[in-house]
Amino acid sequence: MWSAPRISTVLGLLLFLLYVNDIGNCASDACIKLFADDTDVVLHGKSLENTVNKANNTLSHLSAWFCANKLSLCINKTSYSILGKHANDERNTTVHGTSM
Repeated sequence: MWSAPRISTVLGLLLFLLYVNDIGNCASDACIKLFADDTDVVLHGKSLENTVNKANNTLSHLSAWFCANKLSLCINKTSYSILGKHANDERNTTVHGTSM
């Protein structure tokens, strides 16, 4: 028996993609990649301190974008990785006072 995909599901996914398509415009220092409802943000810098500052600035911009578009950033599902010679350094990154 053949079954067509539900129009509402396909249309809902398409509308969601159109809705979040401009998220990359809110953070000029970051490379933002979207896959379904996941967002990856990639940052790099000449020093760890510079990169952490970029990360905090980018998170602030993303948080404002989420609020403006009536979306939320789920802090308990948000994580970060430091790659390179400072990979073992732990840095405090916060969004709205909540540490990641």
